[in-house]
Amino acid sequence: MKKILFILPSLEGGGAERVVLSVMRYLDPNRYALTLFLFKREGGVYWQEVPSHVRIVCGTDKGRLRFKIFQVLFIFMKTARSQDLLIGGLELTSTYLAYFAGKIFRKPAIGMVHVSISDYIKPMKMNRRLTAKLIYRYLKILVFVSNGIRENMIKWIPKADVTNWKVIYNIFDESLYQKNLLMQEWTERAFSFPVVIAVGRLSQEKGFDILLSAHAKILQKGLQHNLLILGEGPERKNLENLRQKLSLQETVYLPGFVPNPIDYMKKATVFILSSRNEGFGMVLLEAMAAGIPIISTNCPSGPGEILDNGIYGMLVSPDNPDTIADAVIKLLSDKVLQKQYCDLSKNRVQHFSYHDIIPQWERLISEVCN
Repeated sequence: MKKILFILPSLEGGGAERVVLSVMRYLDPNRYALTLFLFKREGGVYWQEVPSHVRIVCGTDKGRLRFKIFQVLFIFMKTARSQDLLIGGLELTSTYLAYFAGKIFRKPAIGMVHVSISDYIKPMKMNRRLTAKLIYRYLKILVFVSNGIRENMIKWIPKADVTNWKVIYNIFDESLYQKNLLMQEWTERAFSFPVVIAVGRLSQEKGFDILLSAHAKILQKGLQHNLLILGEGPERKNLENLRQKLSLQETVYLPGFVPNPIDYMKKATVFILSSRNEGFGMVLLEAMAAGIPIISTNCPSGPGEILDNGIYGMLVSPDNPDTIADAVIKLLSDKVLQKQYCDLSKNRVQHFSYHDIIPQWERLISEVCN
């Protein structure tokens, strides 16, 4: 039985942590003894999703991490020593720990990459950017969530050995999405007209400002519909101000974060991803599982691969409210096209089930450990 250690800062965060837990959930516990190392035991949204067969080790239970760094490192190294494989589940620090422990204990190490590293570290200080480039150059085995993310890394580190840089798509696990009872006071009003729905963190890279502008253009052309954006984030105030500026208070709904949005998607007419950039675009798989027709920006990276260059949904140029508006008008006005994309979505999402993805992980683990 192979002993595998996955490394994450905590279970506080977003999609990347859920991806790691999904891989751990479906790796055969009769073949793999799995341990999850967390820098800090914090209240996170994904604790209930940790598989029962996974052992959890935490560097510290309380206090600020910077004051417990030596304690965290001691517990991590003690845990890593007995493992057969180390996997950094998140970019930078988690992967750094996997790399250095692998060197010290002569164990294979894998780094998982969920975002375009060159863009992700751009705002950081020079020393942190240089550290990242150095470690990723010498970390032999990387797993990317999309081909676009892999290509970004190749451009960023052009002389690296890419032989063992693999692309393994994220698992979509529909069992995680429990039923939501639509009992909020706003739902009846929102769904009184056809609904265009979007889901994501209210942040600049999600392009919701562009989506609001596109929504206003569609209303000006006389096509009545409502826009529902599920999510929370730092751009809320700006989006609320833009909603007021464009006089969209009656047609744009911003109710906040919803843990399992699929039931809302099922009641909507069109799903739209308006992002300026993505790592993968897991929300597209949620929309496919809901059987809803999809419009997505063809942003880097992920949506074009998930939608197979437009076969399984409409692709439009990012940062352009006119192209988004035209696509929404076309889809809202064509029931036949809506049904065509609905049927395609339900078929496409099956390609991201654990039945397809876990065998790829098992092959990689076997190659690395042998």
